[in-house]
This record gives sequence, C-alpha cells and structure tokens, in this order.
Amino acid sequence: MKKKITVLAVSKLGNELCVAGVDEDRNWIRPTCLSSGGWRQFYKVDIYDENNMPVISLSNVVAIYLTHPIPQIDTPHIEDWEYDRSFKPTLIRTLNNSQRLKLFQEISQRTLDPLIRNYERSLCLIEPSSIVSANFANTSFRGEYQPILVFRFEGQLYSYKVTDIYWRALGRNLLARGYNPVLEGEELQSILEYSKFFLTIGLGRQFRGRYWPLIVGVHTVPYFPVRINYENI
Repeated sequence: MKKKITVLAVSKLGNELCVAGVDEDRNWIRPTCLSSGGWRQFYKVDIYDENNMPVISLSNVVAIYLTHPIPQIDTPHIEDWEYDRSFKPTLIRTLNNSQRLKLFQEISQRTLDPLIRNYERSLCLIEPSSIVSANFANTSFRGEYQPILVFRFEGQLYSYKVTDIYWRALGRNLLARGYNPVLEGEELQSILEYSKFFLTIGLGRQFRGRYWPLIVGVHTVPYFPVRINYENI
C-alpha cells in the first residue's frame, strides 16, 4: 500500500534512523523494518529516491510503501508499520513555512500525558511555551555526542535528549563556528531567527522498565537550514 506521509521526525537510532510522520488523515505513522539484530529501524540507504536524492527529510511529503501495521501488545508504539524496502520513496512536495505552521498548529497537543504518563501512544507534536536552553556539550554515558534541550510546556520544565539528526548537525555546526556549547533560549532564537518552535516527542523502546521520552523532531518557523553528513549523524 502506497501511503502519503508528511515527515515530522528523522532521528538517530544507533547507526541507522527512526522516521515518523502523519498521513493525510493526521494519523501518526512510524515506518520501520526489522534489523538483523532484532530491533526495528529505518535504514539510512532507504531515505533515497530513484534519483539518489535523500527525500526522507523533515517537512517533505513523501510516498512510502507500507505492507501492514505491526501488532503491539502492552507497548505504546501503536504507530509502527512495516515498510517495503523493495520500493523507493517518492517526493510529492516540500511544505513551505506557512504550510508547515498550519500543520503544526493543527496537530499540536496540549498535554504529554498520553505519552509520558499513560503510555497510550508514542508520538506527538507540541509547541513549548518557551525554550530555556540548548546544550550541545552533553555526552552520553558512552562518551558520545548527545544534545539536550530544556523547555517549558504547560507550566512544567522538561529536559530531554535530542536525537533529531538536523538538530545534532546544527549543534556541530554552531560549535565549529565558535558558539558557546550551552545556549540560553534568547541567544538561540537570535541565532536561528525563528518566530515559532515545535517539537516532535517520541518514546524510545522499553529500557530498564520505562519508555523514555526523546525529542525526535525539532521544527522552527522559519526552518533552520543545515547540511547532513549521513556518515556522522
């Protein structure tokens, strides 16, 4: 089945990717494939179309071939669909900033409870009330580059790891240009010159008895341009 999806998350998952978006009915879909190691992912080589262009990109509307939903038992990952690797994705169009803003405002949620408290689902988009700071100096317990974003939403303060590959690339770019590794919200807004800021929040697979929330998509309006090195996401 060919499905039109507006891509709202392209995030790092090990050495591969996790991709998610909404269909024409605004249902969340996470196209995924079983790896040789037994976990689910989106292969980096599958983001390219027949012309070898990386069309699986934020705010692109693409056609992806899906075969079937993946049954989930006692897990919030109800959005998973198996995708057919024998078909290349097709770019339909790229949303402009006004189209992006309209979509974000249409689907943004007012609470994170269905994800982080009730585990009813694993994907949503929100508009934080403010961005407190962006930390590009943080590293994981393995010593790997792991940005963190601190934001306020519905009166609460949140600090989540960012796996969005564009945000990760932005951080490397800013560090190379001599910016401070930790940027306050106002400084970040001055650099990126955005008027609106939205986040795709996703739950990781169960680890130590919990589903940990991550920022899997960062969306500014206007969009911040950045180049991706897919060999170093």
